[in-house]
Amino acid sequence: MKNNMTKVLTFKVEIAGLEQKLWRKIEITDRRTLASLAYTILASFHSSSYHLYSIKYQNKIYDCYFDMQDYLGEDIFDATSTKLKSLTLKENDKLTMNYRDNLKTTFIITYLSSKEFIKGNSNNYPCIIAGEGTGINEGVSIYDNQNFTIKSNNLHIKKVFSKIKDSYEKECN
Repeated sequence: MKNNMTKVLTFKVEIAGLEQKLWRKIEITDRRTLASLAYTILASFHSSSYHLYSIKYQNKIYDCYFDMQDYLGEDIFDATSTKLKSLTLKENDKLTMNYRDNLKTTFIITYLSSKEFIKGNSNNYPCIIAGEGTGINEGVSIYDNQNFTIKSNNLHIKKVFSKIKDSYEKECN
């Protein structure tokens, strides 16, 4: 019998090759898509979200905008329709998200754990539960490591998540 219970997944997200402390712990339900995780990551690091992204997990590439020049000979999967639940994640599994900004930023996404979703809390997810550093300052091609607060970061995600989703998925369809 399949388990249809919604789970809350916890991921740690870091920027590859960055010496300064800049990371997030994100909670998101497993009924959300891989694209939703990408939008949450971009929002949580205060990205402008003007650039394309792709996520790689278990040698599969997930994208919302398929530029075949980038993926010759590789199978591409739609991040906007791939539910996190379908990935069958195991503790400490790693995903990589390439964000094609001027810096060619790579996010290392580590799956940490899951817990039971409590009904009535759907407005709480996705959210940041911990982190350090403000985020990406794409305009000047450096990373901004100013003070981070969970409250301001979650308010920012609530404010921009739908805008990011709409702009990417309008382009994808």
